[in-house]
Amino acid sequence: MKEKGSLSIEEALAQRQRRLDGLREQGQAYPNSFVRSCTLREARARPVAEDGPELSLAGRLTNVRTAGKAAFANIADADGELQLYVQQDAAEAFAWFGELDFGDVVGVTGRLFTTRRGELTLRVERGVTLAKCLQNYTPKSAATDERQRKRRYLALAQQPELRRRFAARTRLLAATREFFGARGFLEVETPMLHAVQGGAAARPFTTEHQALGRDYFLRIAPELYLKRLLVGGYEKVFELNRSFRNEGMSDDSDFMDLTAEFIQALAAVDWLERGADFTPGKLNFKDHEIDCAAPFARIALPESLVRRHGWSAAEVEDAGFLAKQAAALPGAKAAKAQTEPELGALQCLLFEKTVEDTLIQPTFVTDFPASMSPLARRSDADPTRAERFELYVGGREIANAFSELNDPEEQARVFEEQAARAAGGDAEAMRYDEDYIAALRYGMPPAAGAGIGIDRLAMLLLDCATIRDVILFPQQRPEREGKD
Repeated sequence: MKEKGSLSIEEALAQRQRRLDGLREQGQAYPNSFVRSCTLREARARPVAEDGPELSLAGRLTNVRTAGKAAFANIADADGELQLYVQQDAAEAFAWFGELDFGDVVGVTGRLFTTRRGELTLRVERGVTLAKCLQNYTPKSAATDERQRKRRYLALAQQPELRRRFAARTRLLAATREFFGARGFLEVETPMLHAVQGGAAARPFTTEHQALGRDYFLRIAPELYLKRLLVGGYEKVFELNRSFRNEGMSDDSDFMDLTAEFIQALAAVDWLERGADFTPGKLNFKDHEIDCAAPFARIALPESLVRRHGWSAAEVEDAGFLAKQAAALPGAKAAKAQTEPELGALQCLLFEKTVEDTLIQPTFVTDFPASMSPLARRSDADPTRAERFELYVGGREIANAFSELNDPEEQARVFEEQAARAAGGDAEAMRYDEDYIAALRYGMPPAAGAGIGIDRLAMLLLDCATIRDVILFPQQRPEREGKD
């Protein structure tokens, strides 16, 4: 067996291929008859005795060390890792061992013993190659973060801690379902393809249904269908699924967001705010200690601009003044703000660009402009504001919640405004949804609903700097041509 580093990558890959060819000639490539006795973790829990039972174990080869007439290796499975030992006296097993490469998936049979250094080890008596690794099994230290995300399967194979992270994410999904189920919510599935663009303000993905001869949109949000279910007689529903937005990617957002959206009849947004507090405790996120004990901080969106910049209350209600401030911001949104200086849009833009990332401790931001909340009920106290809040933790939005607009005539008027904006070139504006208005005209009870960004929540709980680190197979920019 060649020592690591003695072959060039090209030579090592050719050697791997030759060894697979040899297995094929022997009729031993990719066998499917190996029966495993137990996982490596279960093997570690078994008592060790000189006349102990024979065990058959399987895993991926992660390390090989030769020492004269003996060789050591390590194998890993989903549960753990175990050392292997083979002696030259076991001629067949020793010869087989010499044809192995890092990354091979193997099955081994033997008995457990403890080395003089106290390491639990399997003395290999027989072995079989279950799947040959034909690629360069690069150590994790040599892989960049981007490469690990592009080839997540390789990173998962090499990093048990990464597998544990995604197992924790799965437990978060289970806990989310348990949370809603315990409170009487019914989990539902609503369409992923929408005939009308809507549910939230965003640019959609568009596709064509050939048999029906019409365009459809990957859903931006399930909200309008959840509210249809309230018309149908349900009172508490939620959906845990992906929504799609055809826009840029960042450390905080992906164009396929996993969200938990829920809605409850006969409730208002203040009920949601009372129920949104985390279990008391502390989190570490991006070098910040976050105190999740209730009560959370609370601030109105206009007031947040006053505090952040020292502007007066009158200035944050002056579209001309805010347009000048927005003009100094970089990016296309700032340019758009100069040509369409709508007060609510300017307030939200400046909040997003200058305030959001300062909200490290859990904070409810309230009093969003009604013009930027087309599906939310207007505040009785101030009709220019929506009965809406967003929850920010760690400098990012975690949840968006509001009292639902259930007046069909008011909703129709808002849809007409949105449609006019779409006709004027706003690709993110909603379209007029006639069927949804028809549903509201049957009568939808007062309600409140919210959307929780599960990917962002996972980032927070698992202390991950980018959303791509909590998505198993995140979309990545293509590698440059010719780059390995």
